[in-house]
Amino acid sequence: MGIISSPTGKFEPDRGITREEAAVMVTKAARLSTYGSPDRVKFADTSSLSEASRQAIQAVNEHEVMTGSGGRFDPKQILVREQAAAILVRLQKLIPEAFY
Repeated sequence: MGIISSPTGKFEPDRGITREEAAVMVTKAARLSTYGSPDRVKFADTSSLSEASRQAIQAVNEHEVMTGSGGRFDPKQILVREQAAAILVRLQKLIPEAFY
């Protein structure tokens, strides 16, 4: 389905995913769009990321699926279970038909 990609080209089910990778996967899976260019991303720590990653972070942030803290998104931080659960709850509210 093109939702998951790995920097090594392998699936790696035992490796933790970063917040950046999660944003990209959520954006692809939920088909989230952005409201403008990725230059509108307000996080101080995303400027060095690829345009695709910045667009995904912008989309999940604009749709309030993933947020940052203190002006940072922490894209390289490993996503923890609590964050994954919060993402799923927010997605269910955004697109409830996808969960039934």
